Amino acid sequence: MSQYPFIISPVNEEEAQSLPEFIKKNSSQLHKQLEESGALLFRGFSVKDAESFEKVSKAGTPNLLENTGGGSPRTLIQGKVYTSTEYSEDQWIPLHCEQSYFSSMPNYIWFFCLIPPKEQGQTPIGDMQELLTRLDPKLVERFQEKGVRYIYNLHGGKGFSVGWQKAFLTEDKQQVTDWLDEQGADYKWNSDNSLSIKLLAPGLRNHSSTNELVWGNQAVNWHVDTFPAQMKKMIRRVPDFSQINLKAQSRDEK
Repeated sequence: MSQYPFIISPVNEEEAQSLPEFIKKNSSQLHKQLEESGALLFRGFSVKDAESFEKVSKAGTPNLLENTGGGSPRTLIQGKVYTSTEYSEDQWIPLHCEQSYFSSMPNYIWFFCLIPPKEQGQTPIGDMQELLTRLDPKLVERFQEKGVRYIYNLHGGKGFSVGWQKAFLTEDKQQVTDWLDEQGADYKWNSDNSLSIKLLAPGLRNHSSTNELVWGNQAVNWHVDTFPAQMKKMIRRVPDFSQINLKAQSRDEK
């Protein structure tokens, strides 16, 4: 693999002011470079706000997706541009594959930094094909064979993290039901207006361009053992803690 991420900078001021046009003009070459490198970093171009960022994203991948079913607290800025996960600054998010708890997941993801942090605040990225080679083959085989069962609990408007209305961008239960049926999800509407979902998704994926096998799940993010130490300690004190109505959990599919 070549430089990761592969850095692209403008050669002059005119190019710096026209990133969408640059992407469209060099689309074939950029996609080839992305396939070889795994990630592209555009540095030194003029992207001033969410509107211009959306234009840049559409220039590279016209069919942007809504954040339907997302479990992280985010805010829609405009169009199909969202804030990144809104956690407090003392929290961290493990490396993961975006929306890999669904049977199908996005082929591309775009990031844009509007206000650089004074310290830290980086968005780390990783090569999931390389990660796969570093894992115990027996573990890889287990994930490939069984997949991952995600247990997803969304409140009905008041509770921890996001409710189903924000996760699915609608107040209409039928729309949510139809979407879950399309996903083949096992779900239940509860008497308190909350929603419980079980999703079975692959543990490994075939890359959409190269078809190479890659690590592709969020088992680490959703597992109780990755919670902050104090929270994990409190949860484990509860009898049969695996049945607690946590926002999200993951288990090996037995």
